[in-house]
Amino acid sequence: MTDNFINIYVNNKRMQTSGINGSRPQDYSLYSRGKKGVKPASPRGYLVQENIISGAVSNVKAYGDSAKYLYDAAIKGEGNDYSVGRINDLTLRMGSLGIAVALAASKVTPVGKGMEFVGLASWFAGMALWPQIIGAPIKWAKGFDINQEYVNSKGDRKKFFIDPQYLPWDLYSDEQIYKIGDKLGVPKDIKDRKTAIQDKMKQIAIQGNTLAMITAGIATPVLASIIADRAQKYVVTPAVEAYRISSAERNLDSFDKKIGKLLEAVNNNSQAPEAYRQGTEALNRQFEELFRLDKKALGKLNAILGAGEEKALTRAELTQLEKFFEARHNGSGAYKGIQDILKEIGDETQLDIDSLRKGLQQQFKLSDDQLNDIFKPGQDGTIKKNSIIRKTKSLITAQLAPDGNITPAIKNSLDEQQKVINGMLEQNTRYRVDSGRIRRVFSLTEGFVSLRSQVERFETATIRNISDSLTANQWREVPVKYLQSLGLSQKQIRQLAAGSINASETLTRHFEQMSPEQATKALKKMSRISDKAIKREEKALARMLGSLLKVKEATSAIARINNLENLAGEFERNLNLYAERTGNKILDTVSSFTRPIKALDIFTRDLATDVSQLLKGKNYDITQNSGLAFGKVVDNIVAYVKDIAIHRNDVDNWTNKMETTFREIPHGVRENGLLADIAELVFGKLSPAAEKSIENPAMVQKINSHNELMKKTMLAINNPIQPHMNRQDLGEFSRPFKSLATISGKDVADFFVDAAQDMLCKNKWWKFTAILGGTTAALSALAIFSFGRKNSVNPDVYEKKGGKA
Repeated sequence: MTDNFINIYVNNKRMQTSGINGSRPQDYSLYSRGKKGVKPASPRGYLVQENIISGAVSNVKAYGDSAKYLYDAAIKGEGNDYSVGRINDLTLRMGSLGIAVALAASKVTPVGKGMEFVGLASWFAGMALWPQIIGAPIKWAKGFDINQEYVNSKGDRKKFFIDPQYLPWDLYSDEQIYKIGDKLGVPKDIKDRKTAIQDKMKQIAIQGNTLAMITAGIATPVLASIIADRAQKYVVTPAVEAYRISSAERNLDSFDKKIGKLLEAVNNNSQAPEAYRQGTEALNRQFEELFRLDKKALGKLNAILGAGEEKALTRAELTQLEKFFEARHNGSGAYKGIQDILKEIGDETQLDIDSLRKGLQQQFKLSDDQLNDIFKPGQDGTIKKNSIIRKTKSLITAQLAPDGNITPAIKNSLDEQQKVINGMLEQNTRYRVDSGRIRRVFSLTEGFVSLRSQVERFETATIRNISDSLTANQWREVPVKYLQSLGLSQKQIRQLAAGSINASETLTRHFEQMSPEQATKALKKMSRISDKAIKREEKALARMLGSLLKVKEATSAIARINNLENLAGEFERNLNLYAERTGNKILDTVSSFTRPIKALDIFTRDLATDVSQLLKGKNYDITQNSGLAFGKVVDNIVAYVKDIAIHRNDVDNWTNKMETTFREIPHGVRENGLLADIAELVFGKLSPAAEKSIENPAMVQKINSHNELMKKTMLAINNPIQPHMNRQDLGEFSRPFKSLATISGKDVADFFVDAAQDMLCKNKWWKFTAILGGTTAALSALAIFSFGRKNSVNPDVYEKKGGKA
């Protein structure tokens, strides 16, 4: 600011009054000009007054200035203490950013990578935020900001109270100073009140900055963790999910257009022989434009097949070809079709007669006449392998046993010679290969894998259950939201988190104790959450299956056009299984998300009346032979149905027909009528009260339809009572047993156990954070209250105007 002018003034004064032996100073030019000194210029500095937005802009600009300071220092060799400090601040953040980049590179998921940078930003944000948090109550209580910044005459931006030895008080107006003094309670009738106020401000600023530094070790990690947690939940995860889905959708839209043009060309292909052949070549080229063929792999294939359209391969080359496809395409979904095509090659063989004739002559010393006889064509004009073996072996036998007496030693020798002959035949056998056809097999399979991967990319971002996908995010959030909607206490949540056995008892008690109003509210909330989540997955599935159908039509059509029926069949089979797997995944979501709704409905309806109506007039063993009164039987079945709804509604329990559920029926339910009645209670339509609570007819229809599917499916599995409902007779409801376990969804108890464990873990973290942060804040508030107050250390003795205080 004014340092340079003041220094000139002081130095000139010294020159005027100093000199050798009291003599006049040598430099008296100022006097010669009739001037008594240089008056300091007015300061050009100012106090910074910013809001959040302008402060953010200033921070961005500050980093730009820091980069300039780095350039000036490194290239020009220019700098001062301020610019060097800013360079240090810049390099600290750049180094931290480098560490974040290195850590992000080791992460697998997009959110994991992003959180490395969020963690970095959160840490620096916590460091910057805590002094502001400390300063806010001080400003409110004392009337000034200990974090006040100013810009000096050189344009450097600094904190006002950063150096208590040098405070640019001239930037504060007298009006501002006296107003702060009133807030601080500094008496108005004292001498030099302005200086007293400034001293008090300096004292409080030092105390406040010291408090911020002492507590930063605890406060910064706490703030950083809170910021990072909120950023992950509300910024990073939604942003990553939205970006991945949007990117996958754009890619799929572009892909659909390209493959749609190919399908149009396939449908327009002429059936005339010559035009069909030319059209096939054009379609193959158009198909290969949809993906990037691996040139390196194609080069390996051509090294085996040669450059022409046909080649006769040796056994070693044929084996090499088989291993090439196994290494490249085993697991591709088309490998069986490739194997079938390669087997056809083995049926098209030819012999290298000249080489084989020469080999037999050298090995067994046969004459030309003998060789002519061995290689004499049969009646069909061809030379058979079996004929060569039989005639050669006969000649060798005559050589070894001219008298016809075949001893064991001779037999062993003949066996060895037989192996030699077989080896020579194999060595001289050539396998005729349509090289162009094999290349098309390779190209089609590569294209099939590539096109399917385009659809899989969309699945990965949406309904595949992997980290950061739409499905994974929903499965993490929905159970917790369900649990919150039920209104359980912290004690109940801890009981749920302990495990499925406790969870079943806890949920049963809670469902039974819920009032109609609570149940209505919970059903409404859960159905809304479920409806939104299921719709998102169903929309993604429909989008994906549309593209998958186009891949199926295009790949199978091109394969058939090239007379590769085996390959076309494998393409279709693989994509059908793929579609079924993804469809089952959606059924898993629907089952898991609607089960709690159905379970709560079972608990809130008049289940005893429903059971009584089902049992009346029916001659079930459980009612006739159990030795229990009818009312007791009803109570037991009500309890068992609730038990099934909470944690026994699985494939295993329906397979053994409730053997582990009904104690009155040691070997499970063996009456088809009772089994069907139980299924109707568990999988029946929602009650009118539940339908009214949900307030969404489409969602009600979805739940009822899915329960109907599950009822028919569960009744059909390994059912000795109702063989007419076995799986093979279910048509559209038929599913492999493994898929049944998937589509039946997650057990309700386990569903809430996972949610409770997540919630409990989060609550523990928040509690720990609250204790640390709250304790630090409370101690800080207590310290702030004492700042600047009169005490034995700080007596605040002022001299009044006109005398001592």
